[in-house]
Amino acid sequence: MRRFLTIFAVTALLLVAAAPASAGTLSTQNSCKWSYDNTWRHLNVDLSGVASPNPVAPGSGVNLTQTSVHVRIPDYLIQYGHSLQILKAGANEIRAKAWLAVEGPGSPQNVMVHQLETVARFTITEDANGQFVSTTPVDVTIPIPDTVWTVGTAPLGFRQAGPGTLLGIPGGTGGAVLDALGSAFIRMELGALAMTADCYPATGEGEVQPPATAAGAFETAAVDPNAGKIAAPKANPAVTVRGSSLKASGRRVKVQLSCTAADCNGALTLKAGSKTLATKKTYAVKSGAKKTVTLTLSKAAQRSLKDKKSLKVTVRVTATGGKTITKKFTLR
Repeated sequence: MRRFLTIFAVTALLLVAAAPASAGTLSTQNSCKWSYDNTWRHLNVDLSGVASPNPVAPGSGVNLTQTSVHVRIPDYLIQYGHSLQILKAGANEIRAKAWLAVEGPGSPQNVMVHQLETVARFTITEDANGQFVSTTPVDVTIPIPDTVWTVGTAPLGFRQAGPGTLLGIPGGTGGAVLDALGSAFIRMELGALAMTADCYPATGEGEVQPPATAAGAFETAAVDPNAGKIAAPKANPAVTVRGSSLKASGRRVKVQLSCTAADCNGALTLKAGSKTLATKKTYAVKSGAKKTVTLTLSKAAQRSLKDKKSLKVTVRVTATGGKTITKKFTLR
């Protein structure tokens, strides 16, 4: 009997150890600016994920797996599309692209941005007069790729990032690059109609942009000096050129940069075709920060700009340990 109980206890412990970790989940109220009427409205953004291993030793890497984001598209948007005769009775679908910034405060990675795509399907019911009656729930859950983060000496909580963390995303018409206001940006295509929702954690609706609130952690990696340790990921910096316009003031041209994942260090150049317009300028930006770098036009470039009123130019930014990026502007 004692032997049986011992075997049973050991088996139970093995089963517990082998059981998959349950995903942490949190619903965060966002305020979203809808493009069809430029009004802020509430939308819940639900995030879930599993930190593994958990707990981990200080300085260890930690995997964020089984991660997903869930939103429910409000029924009034479906009714709006129906009123424009873009959506019809019966089966419909919405094609959506989304960009989401996930933050791990205190980690070298700081913020990671994910680009996601999905198709939401739903059914609209009309009355005998062709008027909108109801829609089946438009619930959308999108898997997020696994990521690896570095834990410090304190627990690492994962959460939706705050406003201003989606810069230089191709969320505009035809993939045009834009700087989002928030940390979750959704572009929906309802037949011929396209609309966007620019969201971040906040409480407030109406025409005035609401103040941000800090999102809670949907999953937390605990720290234990005696826990196992896995290799921490190499932090690769990601620099972004912000803004959609470039203007000279005398010979000075200000370029706005932002940095994520790791501290960014590199250099900027400004060219029109193969012709260099300004002296190369080095920069240094902390991860999660923004910085304005001022370039100085050559006298010849200044004269050319004055004569032509505008120049088609390319800003090129290198980042040590990261990718080199370019962005085209019309310099005025």
